[in-house]
Amino acid sequence: MKTKRENKSSVTSVRGKDKLMKELSGIALMLSSLFLIGAILSFHPDDEALFRTLPWHDISSPLSRDVAESIHNPFGLLGARLSAFFIRSFLGYPA
Repeated sequence: MKTKRENKSSVTSVRGKDKLMKELSGIALMLSSLFLIGAILSFHPDDEALFRTLPWHDISSPLSRDVAESIHNPFGLLGARLSAFFIRSFLGYPA
């Protein structure tokens, strides 16, 4: 049978892990929102014509690398795709 001290230490370690997970998920959320804001602010209308023929999942093929070199968005192909999606298809320029 566990003593009160052992029960208290196990509860404390669970709370510590829960707090760490909340902090890490908060940091990940902040970083992804900064990436998305930066991608939207650096939207360039000419980028959409470059990647229009590429499927969404095709990011690492040789053709995608060639397209990514000519994209104006500093966040690369993913940033150009996300900014075009949010500006053209989803929210418009108020995004």
